[in-house]
Amino acid sequence: MTIMWLHGAVILTAALVGSVFGAGNPYIRAHNQILNFFPASEDFLPGIIQRNCAVQFTNYTNQSLPDGEGHAWAGKLIDCVLPACTQGYQNEFTVSGLLIGLLPAGLSQFGPSMADLALLATWRPVLAFLLAFGTPSPNLGLQGG
Repeated sequence: MTIMWLHGAVILTAALVGSVFGAGNPYIRAHNQILNFFPASEDFLPGIIQRNCAVQFTNYTNQSLPDGEGHAWAGKLIDCVLPACTQGYQNEFTVSGLLIGLLPAGLSQFGPSMADLALLATWRPVLAFLLAFGTPSPNLGLQGG
């Protein structure tokens, strides 16, 4: 009971802190995510950004510009970079997004099931809590038939 109350208190505190400091502030945004690239993309993306999208990249990294609704500057930079890429690179980006989207479903098949966590909680409740907290998506352990 105490662990569940503590878990709820941590989630509530994180939600309140995020809503107080993040909501309505147009200056809180990521501005440095497109500075480093994977080694496979290092040979072509910086060149495309420097040649074709210098203005959008400057606006994206400028912290003094308000973002308004959503991630306007990142979206404008991506809208500039993608048409300049070849079709092969665009396909690689699509496949990467698809794999990242399917990753939680795949990881849930390898994680502990709810029954495993319940059994572990009778002997090692802290370990069960940590496993349940760190599991990306629960494996319900539903068996057909």
